[in-house]
Amino acid sequence: MGVGLFIYIFVMASAALVEKKRRDHPNPSSLTLFWLLPQFFLIGSDEVFTYVGQLEFFYDEVTDGSRSISSAMFLSEIEIGNCLSTAIVKIVERATGGEQQGWLRNDRNRSRLDNFYWILTAVNAANFLVYLWVSRRYKGKDGSVASVEAPVDMDVHH
Repeated sequence: MGVGLFIYIFVMASAALVEKKRRDHPNPSSLTLFWLLPQFFLIGSDEVFTYVGQLEFFYDEVTDGSRSISSAMFLSEIEIGNCLSTAIVKIVERATGGEQQGWLRNDRNRSRLDNFYWILTAVNAANFLVYLWVSRRYKGKDGSVASVEAPVDMDVHH
């Protein structure tokens, strides 16, 4: 899971850099779609590591009778994240001057999406640090303390 969270920092930094290049380019419409390929590759990698890791964690750490509930918790966690994303957009929109003057305007060429992406980069870096802090202190259902250096058990038949 931590690998996915770490990759997402680079997803947002890449988005900020590409948006800055687009804004500063003399003819932004001449930029091709291929400028977005690194972001799509990184976000796909992020989701593989994060979502699969989260689902495996929820599935492994609950009792046998609670596995369906853990799947529901996993999907609920994704929805909570979507709601928090909407809240961040609204907070940044209001803090920077609204739709007319702020970073998130209706006009993409007058918006400052690069600044918004840098904020998301910082939020995701903080999220990764919190994840590291919590994961170092987490005790599994068998009572063992997880270690970042511990080898990953790839055996799916426990």
